[in-house]
Amino acid sequence: MPSPPAKVCLVCGFDDCENITRPTDLVELGDQSQLIESAVQLLAKSESPLICGLSCLDSDAQMVAWKLADQIRAIVDTSLIDHGRAAIQAVQRHGKVTATYGEISSRSDVVVIWDCDLRPKHDCLLRMLCNDRVAGRKIVFVGAADTPMAQVADQVFSVDVTKERSEMVRLICRLRAKVLGQTLHDEKFADGDMQSARVQELFDVLRNARYGSLFYSEHEPDWEFDLLTESLLQLVGELNSITPFVGMKLRDDANGLGAESVLSLASGFPAAISLQRGQAASTGAVYSAAEILRRSACDTIVLLGNVNQSNSDSVPAWLLDRLQRLTVIQLAPVSDSFADIFIACPTIEFGKAFAGKVLRGDGVMLSGANPTDDRSAAAVLRSLLTAFQENLDN
Repeated sequence: MPSPPAKVCLVCGFDDCENITRPTDLVELGDQSQLIESAVQLLAKSESPLICGLSCLDSDAQMVAWKLADQIRAIVDTSLIDHGRAAIQAVQRHGKVTATYGEISSRSDVVVIWDCDLRPKHDCLLRMLCNDRVAGRKIVFVGAADTPMAQVADQVFSVDVTKERSEMVRLICRLRAKVLGQTLHDEKFADGDMQSARVQELFDVLRNARYGSLFYSEHEPDWEFDLLTESLLQLVGELNSITPFVGMKLRDDANGLGAESVLSLASGFPAAISLQRGQAASTGAVYSAAEILRRSACDTIVLLGNVNQSNSDSVPAWLLDRLQRLTVIQLAPVSDSFADIFIACPTIEFGKAFAGKVLRGDGVMLSGANPTDDRSAAAVLRSLLTAFQENLDN
């Protein structure tokens, strides 16, 4: 009998985190070998297959999924929806100054939570920051004063976040001007809801930090330009001319960073890659899973994980409608109603026990139990890849 998955939290990395629950029970539907054979026949007939949901897999399974995509000449993407893609573009343009959660917990004396909620998925990180405090650590929250995170913070800088984030961007521009010692002459950036004295007070908190850290979340749901993330990355980078400062994006995909790393290593692109002959390898949003489904540009989809695992945001109704019109081969713990062929295998979720290796949001590799079960995601994908290659030989 294979050993059960180690209960390792995907955020804090500890096996005794109270957020951990048992993994979802696998639903058995039919003989696995027959299901794999049926899936191979569908893939062999497909003219434009799509593989998506790599962020729900452990790292070994992600590498096998890439090999399968290469074999069947598929379009491959890390998730079903485009949430957070604009942040990838922002990092490519401006870079990032980052650290591990452990380094921040042990060294950072000023922690800025910028208009995001660390609960419930990052609740253990919040407890780590609040309980394992360095001497004089201050938790600063920038955002709406009536949110739960404001109750946790030592100091709150209230900002009206109902104006399509324009007030947040304006505040960041005012802070950047102070860091750079410049004057904003454009009135739309020079003025804002926050009084100049409060902006100066926030700036003083940032520049007086011995080791500052800033947490922010993904804001744009697609590939569009994310001005807020762009501005925050620039602010953190410029603060390092005064004092050490790091910026951390809170990810809400289970192993999304691992999926982006695997795809980048194999192709040079972190997401939305076409392996079909005669097409460019990647042109940004053109090959994202959501865009392919929007254009009805695929006839078969290999869906890795359940749709509610792709991201915390709800999957739009139009996308679910597209899935019901396609041939869907799903590898997941529980079958979604639209799956034509369902093969039961474990995938990765926040707060659940897991086997294999995942890359945490801060780049630290976490390991669960060794996935020796022949129903593991990597084993199922290897069986599917082998069966497809044998079908080609015949």
